[in-house]
Amino acid sequence: MDDWYQWLDALDGAVVIDGGLGCLLEERGNKLHDSRLWGGKLLVTDPTQLRQVAKQWLQAGADIITTATYQASTKQIQTEFGYSSEEAERIMVLSGDLLDDERKTFWDSLTSQQKQARRYPAIAVSCGPYIAILPEGNEYTGLYPTTSPNEIQSFHTERLQTLRRLFEKDFASQRNILCFETIGNGTEASLIVQTMGTLAFCHIPYWISFQCRDAEHIANGDPLSLVVKTILHQCEKANLVAIGINCVDVTNAMPLLNIIKTVVADHMDSLGDNGWRIDTVCYPNHHAFSSTEMCWKDEKRLDSSQWAQLVSATQSKLVGGCCTVGPDFIHALHHERMNARNP
Repeated sequence: MDDWYQWLDALDGAVVIDGGLGCLLEERGNKLHDSRLWGGKLLVTDPTQLRQVAKQWLQAGADIITTATYQASTKQIQTEFGYSSEEAERIMVLSGDLLDDERKTFWDSLTSQQKQARRYPAIAVSCGPYIAILPEGNEYTGLYPTTSPNEIQSFHTERLQTLRRLFEKDFASQRNILCFETIGNGTEASLIVQTMGTLAFCHIPYWISFQCRDAEHIANGDPLSLVVKTILHQCEKANLVAIGINCVDVTNAMPLLNIIKTVVADHMDSLGDNGWRIDTVCYPNHHAFSSTEMCWKDEKRLDSSQWAQLVSATQSKLVGGCCTVGPDFIHALHHERMNARNP
């Protein structure tokens, strides 16, 4: 994982992740609720627009841009569009190739001075929880009432078998990473860590971030501290490079990250100096999601600067935004990062 850490530490300060893809696509006039692929349907219907959105994030100051694969899988692409398995796999791989092309174009547009002030952009290949393929907003409950652990693990393994092709190409040399996002179930987190420790995937760096119902528990009610402790003890490979939170109330970010930092520090102390490093990742929402009304509510009424200050205050190595966080908020976060770098 040395290449990842070299990229991460190339410049001082936090690394900025992009914001909420689905919400930004909806702002651009796309209707996503008619597809279980969510924003991933544009991989089929309008891939050029995904490049345009990536450009918006990069221009706002993002160091990491995220693929439109959060709810995507080859099976779902086959179901919705009638493609063969080979065609569906090609579309999944296209998710990374699109962003790779856009970051190259963006980087070439910068001056030498601009390049010195930022990192060459990385790509996070997004993997949502199995429950995200359901249309009821179940990421916010983390509950699998009728799903077996084997079914959950099979879903992740099959998707990873396709997405790992992105890490077997030139794409892999550009400091890219897998991200497991909005995980709200402790059992699923354990299954992901087990899968990523197998020979097929142990060479790929990844982070795992949790959706939390409050300042102490993940979505299904499991204590965050216990879940983090469990997955750390399961890790046999050092390809887990960051643990954190996403799609949470921004005002809960600080206590949640403090829990993670404490558990990680205790675990690392118990291992001694073995060269394994785990950073924290934090990309909360702007608005809060009401699972009863199935809509976003702006109860805190934070402007972009106030939101960015709360996120930066967590002192996470990787920071960004999730739902209802647009390019203006990412630009504010980039501004906070630059101020911290040059006080």
